[in-house]
Amino acid sequence: CILSQMIAPDISIDEALTVMKLSNRKSLLYVGIDTKLLGVISGSTLVSRVVLMVANRKRVARAELTVADVMSLTYKIPALRRNNVHRACIGDIKKTMESLGEAHIQVVDETNKICGIISSTDISRVLHEPLYINVTAHSF
Repeated sequence: CILSQMIAPDISIDEALTVMKLSNRKSLLYVGIDTKLLGVISGSTLVSRVVLMVANRKRVARAELTVADVMSLTYKIPALRRNNVHRACIGDIKKTMESLGEAHIQVVDETNKICGIISSTDISRVLHEPLYINVTAHSF
């Protein structure tokens, strides 16, 4: 499965924002090498204080950060089977994302190969209402 708009993990935050703007994608960029998906990065993360917090923690300037520094890693994103997604209604997926505190969910086939990613922005756009994800900190 080749995902459209895959960017390299060593792209700077500002370059990723430019790619997002030029490609008219406001919600999500896929980060990977060749056809290997490593993670996802949202436009809201790229312009959030998360970027400054990571820069501060790493003791580098914001301009030195790459998308790899702030992306959601694929192996940490929960997955749903494609056949379950096909049978589910959008409200079920919304409730799952809210209960997990996850802004992204992978969709995988029967061999666990990634077929796509559902983002909270996708859900909000379809439902025409905001989706508030209460992200739970798993480490400090």
